[in-house]
Parts: sequence; structure tokens; C-alpha cells
Amino acid sequence: MKIRDLIVGFLFFGAIAVIFFFAFRLGGTGELTLGESQREYTIIFPNVAGLQENSPVWISGVPKGKVRTMSVDPRSGNVEVRISLERRIELRKDCSAEIIPSSAFGGKAIALEIGQSAEPLDPDVKIKGTLVEDLFTAAGRGIGKINEGIDIAVDTIKDVNRTVKDIRAGRGAVGTILFDEKVAGDVAATVENVRVMSEDAKGVTSNVRDITEKINSGEGAASLLLEDADTAIRIKNIVRNVEDATDNTVGATRSIKSIVEKVDSGKGFFGVLLNDEETGENIKSAVAKTPELMDSVKKVTDELGVTVERVNAGEGTVGKLFTDDTLFNDTLNAVNTLRSGFEDIREQAPITTFASLLFQVFQ
Repeated sequence: MKIRDLIVGFLFFGAIAVIFFFAFRLGGTGELTLGESQREYTIIFPNVAGLQENSPVWISGVPKGKVRTMSVDPRSGNVEVRISLERRIELRKDCSAEIIPSSAFGGKAIALEIGQSAEPLDPDVKIKGTLVEDLFTAAGRGIGKINEGIDIAVDTIKDVNRTVKDIRAGRGAVGTILFDEKVAGDVAATVENVRVMSEDAKGVTSNVRDITEKINSGEGAASLLLEDADTAIRIKNIVRNVEDATDNTVGATRSIKSIVEKVDSGKGFFGVLLNDEETGENIKSAVAKTPELMDSVKKVTDELGVTVERVNAGEGTVGKLFTDDTLFNDTLNAVNTLRSGFEDIREQAPITTFASLLFQVFQ
């Protein structure tokens, strides 16, 4: 029994030793060949994630160097990693570096890509490196996200459960609609109103269809408006006449506006009448004197009426002249005699003129 236990223990520890041997053997130590010259470069990492001194440096998957030293920049927090490579390996300007897992037991290594540029990298230039997560870190982050999603799902289910309870209790808009009898009655009435409105709309649609069919068949005034050419011409003439009347109205409005502007500026009779203060005062004075003038006219009219009455009564010379036939005839004869005398004087005027000239000769 003890021999069996010893054999089992030996096999167990032997298996562990083999696993460690192959793990470190496959991971590589990155040791350089003794006596071989080296090149050194500096790589900047934001985080080395367990990288240690003497960790291997791989070139295209082959260990060709190791980590010499590591230091942390106190200002930026970045880690400066100093590595050494075989002398015959020369990095290019477009080279890249990243930290990758080197074994299943958490070992780390630096993987370098030499680059394709023709220009070599100056050893004093620092390389900017990146960190590649290992399988366990990525799995842990994924599990964390899954747990976070599960927590969110649980919270969502709780919220849904709470909402369902509120709805069943008749709380909220949905609960009121589903469980409140009054609201249910209102909803039913609304649905009925919508149904009635739909039927009314259906009737209106039917009427519109009938009207459209009548118009298309040439029935009614609307059909004449749309289909009859003579009616269309008459309507065009009416519209043209309305446009002409509108133009005339616009012209008249402009003329009235011009007249009003002239009146406002004091031009013309009405402008002076409305805007000139002196003319206004004269008009006011004339209006004030109108009663006196009317009294004078009345007096003259009264006196003229008295004179006419006296003439009609035969008083005075004019009255006798109009009423006494003898005086009228005598006056007419006197006028005729006077006219005959003027005619004789006019006929004797040449003789008188000749006699005057003759007497002047003999003087």
C-alpha cells in the first residue's frame, strides 16, 4: 500500500515537473549566446501587466533577446522597458512592439515586428508599445460584462414586475384604461363615436363619388364649368372684365390719392380752402357777415317791391309812363322826333364841315 502511494506521488510530482519544464521551455528564456554583441532599444508601455526583467523578446515568434531593465516615469506613469537584441537584428522606423502571454502560467514576453521601412531605427528613439490581453484577462473582462448584463436584466425584470403590479392595481394610464370601469365606458363611447364618424365619412365619400360621376357624365352646373367650352369662354370674359374693373378701380384710387396729396400739400382751390389759414379766416369773416348781408338784401328786396307796387299803381313818372297811355304815346313821339333830329344832323354834317373849311379859307 505504501509502495503504491509512493508511485502515485512520484508520478504526480513528475508530471508537474514535466509541465513546468515544457512551459518554460516553450516560453523561452530569451538568453543571448555568450560572447555575442548586442543592440539595445527602449520601449514605452502604458502598462506591462506582469512583464519582468529577463523576460524573453521574440522576433517573429523566435526568442532573440530579453528585457534588461524597467522603470516607471513618475510624471506620465508610463513604463520604460530597456531590451537587448542580437547584434545582427536591426529594427526599422516602422517597427512595432507589444506584450503578449508567453506561457499558460501567466508569463509575459515582448513580441517585436522589425518593420518594412528601408531606414533603420535610431537606438535613441523610443518605441511606443501596446499591451495584448491574455486569454484569462479577456475572459475575466467578458465574464464581468456578462455579469453586468445579468444585473441589468435582473433590474429590468424587477421594473417590469413592478409595472405589471401597478397595472393590475389600476395605477397609471395603462392600469386606468384596463381596469377602471368608467374609463372603459369612456373608451367604448369613443369607439362608438369613431364608428359613427366612420359611417358618416363613408356617406360623404359616397356623395362625393356620385357628384364626381355626374360631373364626368356632363350633368349639372359644375360639369358645365369643367366641360363646356362656351361656358369656359364666358367665365374667362367675366374674369377679364373683373380684372379691367379692378385695374380701373386701382387707377381711380391712385387719382384720388394724388388729389388728396395735392389737397394736403395746399395746392388748388380745395387745398388752399382746407390748408391756408388766411383763406380760412376770410371765409369765417364772410360767413360771420352773411346775416348782415342777407338783411341788406332783404331791405333792397322790400324797397324794390314797394317801388314796383307804386309803378303798378301809376305813381311817379315811371308809374305814369307804364300806366298812362297818353304820356306813353307822347314819350314815344318825343323819342321818334329826337331820333329824326339826330338823323338830320348826321345828314347835314358834310355840309357843315365844308362850310367850316370854306370860311377858314376866306379868313
